[in-house]
Amino acid sequence: DMTLDLLKFGDLENELGSLVGFIIDSVKDFLDIGKESTKQNSTTSTNSTDTNNTNTSITENNNNSDDELKINAVIRDNLLDEDRSISINASNLELGNMTDNIIFELNDELTNTTMKLNSIQLYGLDTFTKFEPLTNIGNYTLQGNVQLSFLEIKI
Repeated sequence: DMTLDLLKFGDLENELGSLVGFIIDSVKDFLDIGKESTKQNSTTSTNSTDTNNTNTSITENNNNSDDELKINAVIRDNLLDEDRSISINASNLELGNMTDNIIFELNDELTNTTMKLNSIQLYGLDTFTKFEPLTNIGNYTLQGNVQLSFLEIKI
């Protein structure tokens, strides 16, 4: 007869639970998880020079702000480019049965139209005002809750 003891998130009093609880608490403290920034607004300006070239900047820079959540600095310092964006090459994505990055194709008597997805650029991933990726809501259930003050997706 074999007994399987599962880790209950609502009861972390056993040895494994104490270790998991310690690790979760340490990560929460390091990244300010569960804390909410009182600075909810991030001013953003977008200047279009033409339909193919849009210059975007987050004008209110939260770098090293006392009120900023630490997760923002970790993301900014380790994932984002100098313009505070992350670029994803669409050819590295597996998007269903899409071939050659073609997202739309239409051939009729007047035109031959093909639209391709080349890249995706995300801005605002370092504007978290609330970051709670793992919250215990039951013995075997976790949930997440995050808030960003700004998010822009360019395709």
